[in-house]
Amino acid sequence: MLSLLLHGCWLEIYCGVPGRFVWEKADTAPCTASDAIAVIDQHTWQALKIGHVEVPRRRIHAVLWFRLLRTLLDELNTMLSACGTYAGYLRQVWEGLRVSAACWAKSVATV
Repeated sequence: MLSLLLHGCWLEIYCGVPGRFVWEKADTAPCTASDAIAVIDQHTWQALKIGHVEVPRRRIHAVLWFRLLRTLLDELNTMLSACGTYAGYLRQVWEGLRVSAACWAKSVATV
């Protein structure tokens, strides 16, 4: 999880020993997490707490939700040069997802 659900703020990086707080940046005002991050974190918390996630039109078991997150992270961290001849296909998938992600974000916001 990247944010605090109750406050809607990003989790910050902490450097130091327990009991002594040293922030990486001088401005200690909390940064608001984006709506997309907040939705994913709410779903992840729901998976941890009750064992399933309610997404538009269906319920997903927590195990499947975490597999989907792991797959997404693997895809995001894979360099196109490591994909060989499939790099073009992967690029097409991600470009198509940019369009559908905007539609998905609108549908999630209305739920």
